[in-house]
Amino acid sequence: MTATFRTALRLGAVALVFASAAAQAVPVTATLTADNYYGLYVGKADGTGLRFIGRNELTDVSLPGPGNAWTRPETWNFQAGAGEYAYVVVRDVGAEQMWIGDFKFGNQEIVSNRASWEFVVAPSLNAWSQNAAQPVTLTGLDGLIDAANAANRWAAPLAEANNGVSPWRTIGGVDSDAKFLWHDTLGRTSTSDNSFAIFRSLSPFEAQAVPEPASLALVGLGLLAAGALRRRARTQG
Repeated sequence: MTATFRTALRLGAVALVFASAAAQAVPVTATLTADNYYGLYVGKADGTGLRFIGRNELTDVSLPGPGNAWTRPETWNFQAGAGEYAYVVVRDVGAEQMWIGDFKFGNQEIVSNRASWEFVVAPSLNAWSQNAAQPVTLTGLDGLIDAANAANRWAAPLAEANNGVSPWRTIGGVDSDAKFLWHDTLGRTSTSDNSFAIFRSLSPFEAQAVPEPASLALVGLGLLAAGALRRRARTQG
């Protein structure tokens, strides 16, 4: 085996390592909103690796009162790790916690509906910070997830409705399959009236496999680089 061929193999191997690492990063575009407040996080099912992505605005000068701008969703572009889940924490004042949205990655999608999410209600509002950059700190959310996992308290949401159903307005910009999603029934009282709800996607984000032709192309790039190195060595010699 010549030195040039060994160099080509090394370069090809390095290219494949980078391709594998890139395949584990999942580019996600999420569009969502909540009545009235939400925070978006990603992390493992056990709460490890939690990262804060963003939250909705606290108020809108064109509408009276805080939280009334919830009818205009936000769009977030971020990188999730393969095997990580979406977490949406939702708080409404004196009513059931409701949100709507979609998460698109590769040729896959997760939308808000009863079949795709589970929830748990926080025991109190102690972990919620209404005017903070993060409505729930990473440490606080991790603790709530750990407690819910240990007690097996995750449950299926109880209510959903089509986007545009009265008296809620049509939310533009979200996928047509997305539903208004409530953890509780639509009664006058709710189990989270004095707390907030945490929703977790049932399915994790999955990396898109690198197609075999792309892998071969990367090896080819390694061979081309090795050839260039060999020609350069001859020229300098």
